[in-house]
Amino acid sequence: MTIQAIINTAQNIEIDRRKTVGQTISRSQHIKSSERLTANPFVITVTPLARWRYSENRGVLESIMNNDRHTETQVNLASTSRLNYVTEYRGSLTSTQLSAMTITNFTNTEVTIHNLPTTSSSVVVFRAGDFIQPALSRYPYIVTNDVTRGTGSTVTATVHRNLITSEATTITGAFLVGTATTMRLLVADLPTYKLVERDWAEFTGDFKLVEKVI
Repeated sequence: MTIQAIINTAQNIEIDRRKTVGQTISRSQHIKSSERLTANPFVITVTPLARWRYSENRGVLESIMNNDRHTETQVNLASTSRLNYVTEYRGSLTSTQLSAMTITNFTNTEVTIHNLPTTSSSVVVFRAGDFIQPALSRYPYIVTNDVTRGTGSTVTATVHRNLITSEATTITGAFLVGTATTMRLLVADLPTYKLVERDWAEFTGDFKLVEKVI
């Protein structure tokens, strides 16, 4: 139990995936916008459980404080049944069908998927909001539009951010879907904790977690 435990028992989880966009308004009231292409990291603010039993969780607290803001942690946003909905796969394929498919190409925001199952052309392979992640990659990506099977040998899914190439790993081949996806986070804002009454601990603020892009 570490940062994952904080997420699993959170009162609130705020996810910021906003792109870096600049806007200007001319004197004639015409608005213009431009997007700066970045890694668009996940920024997650977690409001922790109101109180912890101190005697039962000293190990958790020690791990969090020892790792502080310099040690990345791998987390799953849906590691418990109460959070499955956050990244749950919403397409129509079975787990066996998904595991047989592979990524053959990933360029910019376009992911080409091969080894499609033999099924109706109208079957939904991915729904907008589905999480996918190359098996050897640190980074999850979110599908932006529904993708149906069609009649070809491949389908192409558009994801929410450009492929992050700085990790220099293989991004073709097997991939993870839905609740199997993970991400690597650093604690940007680490609250302190205080002891209240007998054997209770409270955090003094929220945890701000930022996806570490290497």
